[in-house]
Amino acid sequence: MFRFLRILQTAALMGALFVARAPAVDAADTAPPDPVEDLRAATSTDATITLAWTAPGDDGKSGTVSSYDLRMAAYKILTGEELTAPIVGGEPDPRPGGETQTMEVKGLKIQTKYWFVMKSQDRAGNIAKFSNIAMGETKLDTTGPLIEKVKAVDLTHNSGRIVWVTHEPATSELNYGETEGYGQRALASSLVTEHSLPVGGLAPDTTYHYVLKSIDQYGNATETVNMTFQTLASSTAPIIFSGHTNAQATASAGPPKPAASIVFSPTTINLKSRATWMTAVLKMPAGGRAGMKFDALRVNGTVKPTQAFAASTQTVLNRYGTLWLRFRRADIAALVPYEVSALILTLTGETATGTFSAAQTLKVANNITQAEWERQQALKKEAFEKDKAKRMSAVQKQIDALKQQLEALMKKFESLQAEQFPL
Repeated sequence: MFRFLRILQTAALMGALFVARAPAVDAADTAPPDPVEDLRAATSTDATITLAWTAPGDDGKSGTVSSYDLRMAAYKILTGEELTAPIVGGEPDPRPGGETQTMEVKGLKIQTKYWFVMKSQDRAGNIAKFSNIAMGETKLDTTGPLIEKVKAVDLTHNSGRIVWVTHEPATSELNYGETEGYGQRALASSLVTEHSLPVGGLAPDTTYHYVLKSIDQYGNATETVNMTFQTLASSTAPIIFSGHTNAQATASAGPPKPAASIVFSPTTINLKSRATWMTAVLKMPAGGRAGMKFDALRVNGTVKPTQAFAASTQTVLNRYGTLWLRFRRADIAALVPYEVSALILTLTGETATGTFSAAQTLKVANNITQAEWERQQALKKEAFEKDKAKRMSAVQKQIDALKQQLEALMKKFESLQAEQFPL
């Protein structure tokens, strides 16, 4: 009997220790964090608003909360209706209580008012009240596109191309001629960031003047200063690649050699497609196939081909002038901005002859607006929070059941102890 009691005493001691520790998981912290009291729009541009606030404490002004929940709407958020405002997402990790925090909200419409409200949550799952409601307004865009990386490429004795880039989508305009009076013009009204306009009907071995102009979607224009390029003499073979002036070769005059070209498949980027791959066939001119640097191939400067290139790939390229490429469809789809119906895909690379580029315009199907994207992100976040709450509830039930078992064991032990050792 005494051995049995000793076993019960040991079990009770272990149970008491567990019970003493268990409430730390679920009962030590039931107080919500303090609400944010000074949410404000600190700065703004034509497409962003930077918010600032003082981080709340987990307990009063001290400690650090676990996460933030920021909401935003293009209408005035009323007190008591904060939960109906869309979730922004991408909130920063909380700082210790009392420190200043900031967050830049991007992708906003020009000259538009937005209202913001936020709340925080601690590690015990306690949720603070919503903050004050802050309002910010994006600015009117009055700055013209930045024109840079201007080059005259693919020059021959009678033609060539002028290329440049802008930091935002804009139109393309080129005026050129043998004097600063110009006289000839090339135009493209589509809004792009990578610009390319042809120049033709030129005279051999002649200096040409040109000026560029780009206009963004808000009518802001930028025009360059006068620049020049010179055509080749009629006895000089065309330059197909830029980057190596010693790659020119003398030859009899003739028509310009073709530059690199590319054909993607499929020719439509369907954003709802479940396909895994997109392919492309690159065609290289005879004079520029050797020494392809396969690891330098990029689509729009970021997306790399997925396949491994063997030594025999260069042999095939040298012989036939074609290179088969494969890309992840999701990587290409990620290049598509909101609300566009077409996208220019430009493959760039380098061979022993110099750098090259080849472009193709693809249609875009099933694109969405920014508002729809934000709605989808809000639904994903809401589903995640619901799943998280469900899992936490299941864990809590298991802890409660174990506590009940231990409490029953303690009561049974106390009852046996009273029977064996009556006062």
